[in-house]
Amino acid sequence: FQQIMDQSESKTVKVSALVQIADAYHDINNLEKSVEIYDQILKDHPDSPYVDYAQFRQGIALMKQEKVDAALISFKSLENNFPKSKYLSDTKYFLGVAYFKKDNWSTAQDYIEKYLKSSQDSPMEFAAEANYILALCAFNLDDPRRALKIFEQVVKAYPDEPAILRNSEKDNTKKAPSSGNLGMYGFLYITVAALRLNYTAFTHTTGILYLKNQMSNLKDFSFTM
Repeated sequence: FQQIMDQSESKTVKVSALVQIADAYHDINNLEKSVEIYDQILKDHPDSPYVDYAQFRQGIALMKQEKVDAALISFKSLENNFPKSKYLSDTKYFLGVAYFKKDNWSTAQDYIEKYLKSSQDSPMEFAAEANYILALCAFNLDDPRRALKIFEQVVKAYPDEPAILRNSEKDNTKKAPSSGNLGMYGFLYITVAALRLNYTAFTHTTGILYLKNQMSNLKDFSFTM
């Protein structure tokens, strides 16, 4: 790609090669270098047809480095400057993830709901995780009944989703009060069942306290990127 960029006289081809170089660094997890090249594209080629893609990929690379504030700037720039970008829907998901990581539950919820709404007529790559985040936001916003309803939907709709299973397994070393070593999914089944049976006292003591205890672990949620 470097040779193509050096030899081509076409500006479009040069930028395309530069994008490929940045993506190659991204793919081998040299994220700092990929961010540097994406930034070069944004600064030196602002009129390129690849600029919204570079902005989007830069945001993802920054998120992978846990540079959440910088990622927010990148994704917000894409949202504000490229209202017709084909990456706008997924940008809403990543903005939701970023605000979730900053404990801004309300804003995270807003963006996740926008993502789910904007993608409802097409396949959603992040549907399972988006709904999972939405449930966690509802819980942290003191709406446990809505949270549990969404969790129940996630369990039913995405029983084999790798990302959800991977993250629920992180709780398997935790002991749920009066429930044994069940993990997040197992205990959600119990709390949902309790709600259905109207065991209000159980739901608002054992179940709620356990789920609140899990919030500290969910900082390590491994979001798909």
